[in-house]
Amino acid sequence: MPAPTPSPDQREPEVTESRPARPAWPPVVGVCGPSGSGKTLLVSRLVERLTAGGLRLATIKHCSHRLDVDRPDKDSDRLFRAGTDVLAAGPAETLLRLHVAPRDGEERAGMTLGDCLASLPADRHLVLVEGYREMSPPQICLEAGPDDADEEAVRARVEDLLDSAEAMAWDEAKRVHASLPLLVVLLQEGVAPGVRVGHGEASANGPHGVRLLPAVDAAGPLAGILSALRWQPKARWLATTVDPSPPDRSRIDAMLAHSRPGVDAVLPALDGPTGRGPLLGLFEPTARPFLERAAVRGIRSVGRALADAQVVRPSIGL
Repeated sequence: MPAPTPSPDQREPEVTESRPARPAWPPVVGVCGPSGSGKTLLVSRLVERLTAGGLRLATIKHCSHRLDVDRPDKDSDRLFRAGTDVLAAGPAETLLRLHVAPRDGEERAGMTLGDCLASLPADRHLVLVEGYREMSPPQICLEAGPDDADEEAVRARVEDLLDSAEAMAWDEAKRVHASLPLLVVLLQEGVAPGVRVGHGEASANGPHGVRLLPAVDAAGPLAGILSALRWQPKARWLATTVDPSPPDRSRIDAMLAHSRPGVDAVLPALDGPTGRGPLLGLFEPTARPFLERAAVRGIRSVGRALADAQVVRPSIGL
């Protein structure tokens, strides 16, 4: 005779992994269409509009032929052809040129879209992709026209699509941003070193979740915040101290009201006279590169670390 099914109150509680699943980040929008249909023109016009709207963008363009990015007589090209990856840094730009090993016996397979996304700077709010056939939606598709040889006709067609394409890009940026988990890091002071991390609303009212060591290559509150961002880089992090008290829900809601694509952090309190940094701050995934560079330079202040980032500083009672 089979054993009776236990009632809901008798069943063993489910054990779930403490580390949350990672959503897709950054948001990605593709532009597809036949050659001559205006893909590159549309991407360039979108870049102009979206950057004017406050987004930092990256663009991935897939080519079926070998890239021609450096003159053969340049030192950087000699180094690349000798077998090393090369990062050439200038006053206003940086070029990273990587060797890509063939895969699955394909001599010229190149990087997948996922490979390219993983290689981009982590401070991008949106990525526009042109030319990858493997790309899944959302995509902005241009059709071939009988007048593709007419540059003015192609330009006019692109301008007709521009408003709807920009709206699609913003919609995707907002959708992916809204899907990011909200986690809380409680920065401890006056007790054993460590960072207590919790998930969701309950963690704002007390220590919860796992325990992380502060980043050893940073100091002050920056060490705790970096530790959390490294542990889960595809999340929004609400950082606060357990002393004198954790934030209440109204302050959390006030912070979240300012969280949106194009914002790297919400800091309602500037560094105090003790130099300990804000008691409460919301850090987006795009804040991490700024904090990493600050740690390398020995900066302790979170406000100084984010001096070049897009930061909102609302007036919220602390």
